[in-house]
Amino acid sequence: MAEDETVMARVLALELCANLSPRANQGQPLGRMRELLLNEEWVEAVSEWMLLTGEELDVYPDEPIWTRADLSDEQASFEIRLSPIFRDQERD
Repeated sequence: MAEDETVMARVLALELCANLSPRANQGQPLGRMRELLLNEEWVEAVSEWMLLTGEELDVYPDEPIWTRADLSDEQASFEIRLSPIFRDQERD
C-alpha cells in the first residue's frame, strides 16, 4: 500500500527496477532504465521494467494494461483525430 500513485511508482521503481540484475537480463541494454531511474521518472521506469522482463503489474485490477504494442503512434494519431474534442460543436 502507498499514500498515492506517486509514492507507489517510486516504491515499485526501487523494489523492481533498481533490483533488476544486469546478468539476469539476458543481454538486453539497461541504459534507458538507468537513465529513467537517475532522472526519477518512476512511472516510465516501471513501464520499461515491464517491457524488459515481460512481467505485468496490475495495481488497478479494473483498468486495462496498455502497452506500446496495443496502441501504436499511428493508431493513437488516428484515434485522437476522431475523439469528441475535435468534433464541431453541435448547433442548438
